[in-house]
Amino acid sequence: MYCIVLFHSLIQIASGVFGFGNASVFATGLLWLEQYFEITGLIGALVTIATSVGPNFTTLIIGQFIVDKPMSLMYLAVVIVVATMLIFAVMSIFAARAKRDLQRQREGEGSSTSQA
Repeated sequence: MYCIVLFHSLIQIASGVFGFGNASVFATGLLWLEQYFEITGLIGALVTIATSVGPNFTTLIIGQFIVDKPMSLMYLAVVIVVATMLIFAVMSIFAARAKRDLQRQREGEGSSTSQA
């Protein structure tokens, strides 16, 4: 009985630590996105909804397959890691383009004011 109570307490502590780590990643992601794009209320809401729905979607998928195919958890974890890396790569490309366009725009403004 003691092991079950201890295990339950450890799960609660681990969930809290995981949530604390997730919160910092979420806030950092929004700040990083804000450097390159204007974050409106709609964009903020969409990002918040997407980050809330994602974990629920994975548990729904795992729940369908975990009993018959226990390795499905590992396969889904690999898919999530690869998808996260691809999303990060695509976001980095968009951010680099936005930064380059912003620098060109600033250079264009600087040359037009110096010519006048």
